Amino acid sequence: MSHSISELFERPENRRPYSVRRSQLEIQMDILKVVHDGAYLPTQIMYRANLAWVALQSSLGSLVGLGLLQRGTTGAKRSYQLTSKGREILATFNQILETVRTAPPPV
Repeated sequence: MSHSISELFERPENRRPYSVRRSQLEIQMDILKVVHDGAYLPTQIMYRANLAWVALQSSLGSLVGLGLLQRGTTGAKRSYQLTSKGREILATFNQILETVRTAPPPV
């Protein structure tokens, strides 16, 4: 089962209410994660990352501009693939999340 990046920050007893929005960083990392996990068409990415179409388009443009995603075509459809830089950023982010999740609670 795939979890969003923001869910990885949360501890089950301290879940954020649904009214709290994800940060731009969380959204972008969620997009990189779902592309890494095999969603490469915009509609697939939109549903798996739980985003509205306009927000997705803006984030995809930013990620392509940063060199983290590469835009291509699959048949007549647009598609996206992680670049090596995108893979490095995602791996680093996941290492940070793991460190945060395994850290002892503050005293």
